[in-house]
Amino acid sequence: RFIARLRRRRPRSVADLTSTVDILTRHNVLASDGQTPTVAGLLAFGRYPQHSIAQAMVTFADYPGKAKDVYEGETRMLDRRVIEGPIPAMVDDCVRAVLQNIQVRRVIVGAGARDEPEIPEVAIREAVTNALTHRDYSPWALGDQVRVELYPDRLEITNPGGIWGGRRVVDLFDGSSRSRNAVLSAMLADVPMLDRDESVSENAGSGIPTMTGALGRAGLAAPRYLATVTSMAVVLDRHGLLNPETNQWLASIGADTLDPDARRALVLVHRGYAVDDQVLRAQLAMDSADARAVLRGLVDAGWLQYPRRTDGAYREGHRLEAAETLFSERAAESRWEGPLDERIVEALTPGPELSVHEIAELLGTTAGSLRPR
Repeated sequence: RFIARLRRRRPRSVADLTSTVDILTRHNVLASDGQTPTVAGLLAFGRYPQHSIAQAMVTFADYPGKAKDVYEGETRMLDRRVIEGPIPAMVDDCVRAVLQNIQVRRVIVGAGARDEPEIPEVAIREAVTNALTHRDYSPWALGDQVRVELYPDRLEITNPGGIWGGRRVVDLFDGSSRSRNAVLSAMLADVPMLDRDESVSENAGSGIPTMTGALGRAGLAAPRYLATVTSMAVVLDRHGLLNPETNQWLASIGADTLDPDARRALVLVHRGYAVDDQVLRAQLAMDSADARAVLRGLVDAGWLQYPRRTDGAYREGHRLEAAETLFSERAAESRWEGPLDERIVEALTPGPELSVHEIAELLGTTAGSLRPR
């Protein structure tokens, strides 16, 4: 199927070749001896590449709390899987594992309806594909695997190897294609998935824009990247920037009358993003001029302060600092004593039905921490 796809899409690359071995050697599936698979060939086509590269796998975990050390009773993980096989199989199995553990909503479309996961499937698929394609496969990085970790508020996908090619996080959104693993990236553009003709990836720099567009259409923030020298993590939020919890926070600080883009910008700051015009442009899918105008308006109104350095992030203004302090004090005053499970029962016992957000407000916690209970 790979060779048939090459003949159809890239006929010049195989025009003078008739032997399967010669074709696979030219396209770096086999080494120059025509027998030994390359690392890229093994990862793309091997029945079980982990026999030779043990950590070229994915681990999936669904955690009950917002951090790995938060347990639900004695439950440390709600789901745990080791995902192996060639890259096409691992991509599908990872996406399936995530979809089986997130919520689905019923959406009316015309005269019918369809189920939509809270994180768009295409965004999950692109994030997993990027992690497997661009991870560091060098010997000193092969002691680690790709980790897919689901929390009540987010999905984190982490791979060994930092940003390659001297780029910054904000440069990832520019649509250009650069790869640490050039042979593997080119190969996967023609490697079909196991049960369909769709290729694993496009190798055209379209992955992150595709993710951003899909998340934006679902009312979610753009993917957030956390890079170190040795690793890269992408974070996909499970809930939109303007959801009941953040709307409640905005109302409590007196910012609920701001326009939607300004409110989203404040929520990003509240969530700990280092916000500048480029980050805002990427997160809210707006152009740079509009992003600068939103931030300038928030500075003029006292919500934010300009960065200390030209390449720095906007800081909390006097108005936001005062509002955040007041919000924290109110939350502390409303926090009841005792273990969370007991406090939930106590909140529900005396009176009428309460929504999860009403319980969260009573207990001074978040809806996300209550939903598993």
